[in-house]
Amino acid sequence: TIINFAIIVLVYETYKIIEYFISKKIKPKEIVIKNKFKVQKILISLAIIGFIIPLINFIFFGTKGTNYTMLLPFLSVFFLSDAYLIKFKTPITFDIIKHNRVSIYSILITSFLIIFTHELINTFAYEWRYINIPFMQF
Repeated sequence: TIINFAIIVLVYETYKIIEYFISKKIKPKEIVIKNKFKVQKILISLAIIGFIIPLINFIFFGTKGTNYTMLLPFLSVFFLSDAYLIKFKTPITFDIIKHNRVSIYSILITSFLIIFTHELINTFAYEWRYINIPFMQF
């Protein structure tokens, strides 16, 4: 679990760095949030639910379905960071909903870089093997 947290932080920090450089080239879209406190409470609630669901799933069903429910803590990190950042700037989730090009490009480039630097290495090294990947049958 510590390695999962480290990977989440790595991905998020990579996103923030890329967003910084892209925002120098493309002007970000301004999004006004009227009731920041209410939105902050909703984001925190979603994050808490996202952390609790895998635990509940494990308690009641064991490892069955764990590969699907473990996606939620990854989303919860974004919800928590957005709940904190809403005081200072527009959250990532709102940028995506409102089609902010800077955020969308940053996510796409970050995904490509993480796949290239992390996953491509394993293509030839065979250091790890994936099992129980969510949505693997699609």
